[in-house]
Amino acid sequence: MKKRKARPKESSWEPDWVRDDLPPRTTPYTEEELDLLTDGVIQGIEDTPAWRNLVREHGEKEARQMVRDVIYARGPGILNPKPNPN
Repeated sequence: MKKRKARPKESSWEPDWVRDDLPPRTTPYTEEELDLLTDGVIQGIEDTPAWRNLVREHGEKEARQMVRDVIYARGPGILNPKPNPN
């Protein structure tokens, strides 16, 4: 009985760095990372009506804390979000 030769793996057109993603981060953010992320998010939304309304209703300090709390609650996976199954 002859052994079948294994088919060579089909080469992918994607480079390794695309296929081999790092596992999602599981360690909590440091205070410095939370501050940096919060500043970045606020910088991205500061020109929106939603941010201006939040600041008007709660003040800038409280609005910033609310953004920070959301980032903290979402955890480190916020940078590597899992696809929504729905």
